[in-house]
Parts: sequence; C-alpha cells; structure tokens
Amino acid sequence: ASSISLVKYIHKIVNSQVEESDGVHTVELVDILSLIIEFYSLVGEDCFTHHMEETHLKGLLTDLIMKKRKCDISFLNNSGFRTDWTRLQVMKRVDEIFTCFNSLGSIRNHFTDLADIYISDADNCLNPTIVQLMECIVDPARPDIPDVKYHSHGLTDMIRSSFSLFMSSAKPRPDNHPILILYIIGGLSMGEIRAVKEATNHSNLEVILGTTELLTPQKTVLDLLCQPKALNSDQI
Repeated sequence: ASSISLVKYIHKIVNSQVEESDGVHTVELVDILSLIIEFYSLVGEDCFTHHMEETHLKGLLTDLIMKKRKCDISFLNNSGFRTDWTRLQVMKRVDEIFTCFNSLGSIRNHFTDLADIYISDADNCLNPTIVQLMECIVDPARPDIPDVKYHSHGLTDMIRSSFSLFMSSAKPRPDNHPILILYIIGGLSMGEIRAVKEATNHSNLEVILGTTELLTPQKTVLDLLCQPKALNSDQI
C-alpha cells in the first residue's frame, strides 16, 4: 500500500465518523493509531514520498484527537495527552509520537536473515519474524541460524569448545532437544501465538511459549506512545 492510499483511507474514516446516537459504532482512536503503527512498521523509514503526506497525516490525527477527547478520556490520559489541551499542545504531542513511529521500520535492521517480512509470489505476502524464526529452527536443511546467538555455559561446553580447536564441532541448534522453550520479552499477540503453533505443527518439536504479556491493539499503542524517545534496535 502506498502512503497516499493510507492518508486517503484514514481521511475517509475520519470524515465518515457518525455519532453513536445513530446506532452505529464509531471507529475508536486506538484503531486509527494501530493502523498507522502497522503501516510504519511494515513500510520502513521511507514510507512517504513527500514530507507533506506525513504532515497531512499528523493533521488528520490531531483532528481526530480533538474530536474524540471527550470520548476517549482514559486512553488519552494514559498515552500522554491531556483532554484539556489546546490544539497547539496536541499537535506538539503528535509530533513527538511520530518521531517514535518513524523509527519502527528500522528495528529489524540488525537481523541477518530475518529482516525482510515480505514473501514474493505468495497470497499471504507477510511472514512475521517469529514465524520465520520457527521455520528456521524446525528446518533440518538450515544448519546455521545467523540471527540466533549461542552462548556456551558450564564445564561440558568449555571442554567441547576446547576440543573444537582440534576437530570440527557444529554449533548446537535449538531443535537438538525435543522440547524448546521460547520466551518473548515485550509481549506476543494471539495471532503470533497461533502462527508459532502452525509453524511447528509438522515437526516433532514441543514448543513451550512464554512472554511477558499478551498484547492487544490498545496495549501495543500505549506501550509505543509512552516511549520517551525514538526506538532503536537495542530496545527490542
């Protein structure tokens, strides 16, 4: 999707909002923010062909916040806004969160093999990082996984490392054992948990999946909006 189509789509959503008294549920502010976050995360740093497109998007978001500040009081307060702010104050806060949004596309740059989440010539063109990781782990044709670092511990590993000076010794793989414990710091969505299960369905590997929290769209948005500065690869 192009940046123009995103701006037009959000503009259409904002302009088509109807009052809840009409019996139609309006789109929540968190839904709009989730859409913007996903766009920046997928497209990368150069997601706009012209700086005025982003400026227009900021204006649309500011309009929506000013319009919904009486409806989303709790959400706005938790995300660093104040419901009694003037439009100028809201615009300043919107500028701050777009600085965070702009850094989303670069957080996968430190990966060697897992930086690209697109699949060419496929109906489902997105392949999440965690799914790619699990596919690499269960694929015996992949003897090495560059993005998975191995740290040796204990006397046995020290002896093995010493002998590797005189003979070839393959680095252990995560699937060398029948049980794999995978713990994700920062949270997982239900969709990602389901994707991990599907990726390991045809393997003999038992995966015990853990995480710091279950993510929802609102939780993801709040976590990003509460970042004090732009994200970088050291924060993931």
